[in-house]
Amino acid sequence: MRFFGLLPLILAWWGLVFAADSPKIVYLTDVEGHWSRVEDFLRDNPAIESDGHGGWRVRNGYVFVYGGDAVDKGPNPRQFLHFMSDLKASSPDRMFEIAGNRDVIKVLVQSELSERLPKEPSERYKRWLAEKGLKDTRSERLRWMLAEMMGAPKLYENWRTELAQARGVERSAISDDEVTQDIYHDFGPNGAMGRYLASAELIHREGETLFVHGAVTDENLFLIPDDPSSATETARRAGNLDEWISESNAWYRGRIEAWKNGASSPDEEAGAAKSLARYSGRQPGTYANSQSLIYARFSDETGASTLSPDVERVLASAGIRRVVVGHTPSGHTPTILRGNKVEVIIADNSTEAHGVLLALEGNRAEVRSQVNLDSGPVPVKFSWKLDDPREPIGKTLFAASGEVLGLVTARTESGDYMIYRNLRDGDAWSFRSSYRQVPEAAVREGTLRAPYKAAAEDATSCAARIQAALQSLLSGPAPAPQ
Repeated sequence: MRFFGLLPLILAWWGLVFAADSPKIVYLTDVEGHWSRVEDFLRDNPAIESDGHGGWRVRNGYVFVYGGDAVDKGPNPRQFLHFMSDLKASSPDRMFEIAGNRDVIKVLVQSELSERLPKEPSERYKRWLAEKGLKDTRSERLRWMLAEMMGAPKLYENWRTELAQARGVERSAISDDEVTQDIYHDFGPNGAMGRYLASAELIHREGETLFVHGAVTDENLFLIPDDPSSATETARRAGNLDEWISESNAWYRGRIEAWKNGASSPDEEAGAAKSLARYSGRQPGTYANSQSLIYARFSDETGASTLSPDVERVLASAGIRRVVVGHTPSGHTPTILRGNKVEVIIADNSTEAHGVLLALEGNRAEVRSQVNLDSGPVPVKFSWKLDDPREPIGKTLFAASGEVLGLVTARTESGDYMIYRNLRDGDAWSFRSSYRQVPEAAVREGTLRAPYKAAAEDATSCAARIQAALQSLLSGPAPAPQ
């Protein structure tokens, strides 16, 4: 009897010990070679500290998860790759990397430019050379691959600038051959990108939080690619979440190992690379790949964000309460979708120059970022809890008329809220977004519901209606006639 009387105190003590031992997670994704985003992330970041020798390390008690897409668009691809490589070396058990589509496709550089196993140029590349009046060289082939296959037309010359800075010389002193060889090495098995790919995962779990690059969908839930050397891969389903995570990561690492080890013929060496490229790329004629954890999206062509009820139910039953992804640009600050059992955080803000700090600890999350309004940037710093039903963050706001005002996605330091909407360019979905800063009273007076599948709208077509609906929330009901 005495023991049972003490049981609540014992459980409370154990809960405190468990909470103290649980790591605090910081998350960054889709830097894409923009060092300015890393600087914002590192500023006042309690998880990352100097190692005293000019480098960085993850502090004890913290975990750093990088969500994928290290290079391509920004001016500092080389700097960021080497930063990541050094940080992983200094904190191997406290840093985890997710494989992104812009990362994985770099395995093709090694197989396409191999001097040991030369390949016949493709017809598409030959046409490109003819249009530009160029001759086939390794440098031109690499330029073509970066621009036409990988969406990175500026990477080659950005790399030249960084290489010149590293050597303390003018850009003109760095030849094409030197740029090509340096990229070839860093994108190879023994380079910084090769080390990143070797340590990366398709799926990472920390407690109740699941990390992937793209999305978890009906099509890819528990799906494991199989027979990776074949031209048309077959697939099978795992029996539970742990098996799915383990076997998906094992498949990925097996392909990376095969790529690293090379082969005795061009076809064999390219097999692993092509398998990875297929899995990490979009399906023909679409902008996504719903069967891939790397290239799936929580959005469709309308820009609508949604989490399948079936996926939510299965993940919740396996103890997952939060899914964190990058890949799809979703505004200036992380887009939060709070479902009934599982919340989704889409933290790719790669349409903007600033960085984001997302911190997670147990059921609590915190964001530090900014929203760039027409009137100027507005800092946002806010936190929320998974199990707080009163929290507006991550819910869709409706006016009394039923008008969809948008997703409540951020809170300013003054207490105002940011309302977010996807936008279209004519009939086409885009990565553009619209924000409105509204007083807390307008949010509290509206109707809040879990996010649902709602089409994006053109900015000019809905602005007047939204403004009128917001005004009605602020002004309250009309006075009764006398």
